[in-house]
Amino acid sequence: MDKIFKKLVSTPGVIGAFIYHRESGMQEKSMPAVFREGNLVKIAKSLIRMLSAGNKGVPDIAEVSLYYEESIVFIREPVDQHYLIVFCVTAAGEDRLKRPITKVRSDLRQAIKNRKKKNKPLPLAAKPEMDLSDTGGQAEVLMNSSPMSKSLQGMQASLVKVMGPVAKIIFIDVLNDWIESDQPSFDSIPALVDMFAYEINDNAKFKDYQGGIVPYIER
Repeated sequence: MDKIFKKLVSTPGVIGAFIYHRESGMQEKSMPAVFREGNLVKIAKSLIRMLSAGNKGVPDIAEVSLYYEESIVFIREPVDQHYLIVFCVTAAGEDRLKRPITKVRSDLRQAIKNRKKKNKPLPLAAKPEMDLSDTGGQAEVLMNSSPMSKSLQGMQASLVKVMGPVAKIIFIDVLNDWIESDQPSFDSIPALVDMFAYEINDNAKFKDYQGGIVPYIER
């Protein structure tokens, strides 16, 4: 499977890729070092929720594509709950990327089937199966229909500037954690800001983020 991944990430326009299993977690990964595994897991779970939600309305959806200013994120399910997630640069063009990704997806399906035939069990996850029914509804309400909407949207936009397009997914996940651990209010926003220090994982970038959000959190 390593050869398959090397072939995929060597495709012009592809930033990196990984396979995530719903129950067993991260399976294979070839991503730039800036993408921490914890963040990739959060991204995978969010994308799987999107794909699952889409399947409820339109059965047999095999792919979801998210478009940002500078990148595209594809998620596909090769076989047996193994999700292929690929990050690409927008400039490469979707049509040019889909053919090699489809070819690699086919190779991955065969590799996964071969591994199953050899009775090589997948590693057990340390956490229970994720709840796909949680679609981040509370976070979406706070972002779009609350007195805090403008502040949170500004904070999200500032996070994108320091972390790139995946920040939008990470922001919603952290927002959900904040909702669960604290009573969301303007007074508890400093606690939310502190939670992003771990996600950014870079002191200089975190200081830039703190400076960028001042206009949105001052009262």
